[in-house]
Amino acid sequence: MRMKKMKSSSSQSESIEEVKESTIDNKKPEFVIVMGAVSVGKTVFRKEKYSNGYTNIDAGEIFIQLSEGKYYDFPSHLEDKMNQIGLNKMRESLNNRDNIVIEIIGANYKLLKKITDFVVKLNYSTKINFLECDKDIAWQRNINRDDDNISAYFYEKYHASWLQQAAIEYLNKNE
Repeated sequence: MRMKKMKSSSSQSESIEEVKESTIDNKKPEFVIVMGAVSVGKTVFRKEKYSNGYTNIDAGEIFIQLSEGKYYDFPSHLEDKMNQIGLNKMRESLNNRDNIVIEIIGANYKLLKKITDFVVKLNYSTKINFLECDKDIAWQRNINRDDDNISAYFYEKYHASWLQQAAIEYLNKNE
């Protein structure tokens, strides 16, 4: 945040207003990455911490909504529709300069680097939450996973792809 140097003023409220405007104008939106191994609690953490004030982009949730209560292997015949919805959500979020949160496993360094490089080019601040838990607890969570709880292992590539495409469009449009 960059602050303006100010002279003292006869009215303290005028000075406060100048600081508020400066702070708001220079605040970057936040791009949050919730990262960790399978079944460490990424989704629960994301929903508890980032439900308000953030656009949650989650391919698994989009897929479940499109499934309308039926069971399909991910991504099956819903992949094109899921991609369209996810990409549009990412585009809209970037155009609105919304705070954004996604989940990934994070085991693929190239994927993580690609995501963070685009976030920097978009002039977002980056926050990475790395979660971990006991491996036996994670194992139990994973084997007890319901059909409507898809692992980020399967969908992190969609998040990266949507970000990349939407970011390129946004950057080209705003050059």
